[in-house]
This record gives sequence, structure tokens and C-alpha cells, in this order.
Amino acid sequence: MKRIKLSDAAEAYVRAEAAYLGARSRSAAAKFRILLSGLKRNLADFPALGHANTETAVEGIFRFVMDEYLVDYEVSGEVVNIIAIRHGRQAPPNQPPDSDDDYEAT
Repeated sequence: MKRIKLSDAAEAYVRAEAAYLGARSRSAAAKFRILLSGLKRNLADFPALGHANTETAVEGIFRFVMDEYLVDYEVSGEVVNIIAIRHGRQAPPNQPPDSDDDYEAT
């Protein structure tokens, strides 16, 4: 069984998302916590659950789709490091925002 560790960024996202959901729907916040807890248990037992993350050029980064969330992680020895978590509708952190300039009439 592997140990699960969240990066500072992943931990901050979990706190922010739980607060966001909790302010709008206690059941949605509870569902998020249950999903995350289940993912941690599953990754501890089956660290190869995810697939290779093709959005990054870094080898060894895996992605698991947890309901509406994308979870990026790496396995290092006896530790599964959860690097990042984001909602599937959010842009990847390294992607610049789209500009609407090309759709403007000149």
C-alpha cells in the first residue's frame, strides 16, 4: 500500500473547492470529499489507475478522471504524489487565456 501525499497546490485547491461547494451546496461539498477520499484509497492500493498525462511534457505524470475533476499525480517509490487537481472545465494552469480579439469586427 502506497502513501498518498498532496502538493501544496493540490491541497490549496481542495480547500478552495470544498469552501466554494460548501457555500452553495452541502451535498456537493460532501460528494467532493467522498470522491477525494475514495480516490486516495484506490491510488494507495492501485497506483496505476490513471493514464499518462499528455498535456505535460514531463514523463511519469499520470491523470485520473474523478467525476468532473482531473487529478494529476506521480508515483515515487512508496509515495503517490498528487500534484494538481482541477475541474474539467478549467483551463490547464500553463495555458494562456484565449483572446477574443480575433472575433472582433475591425
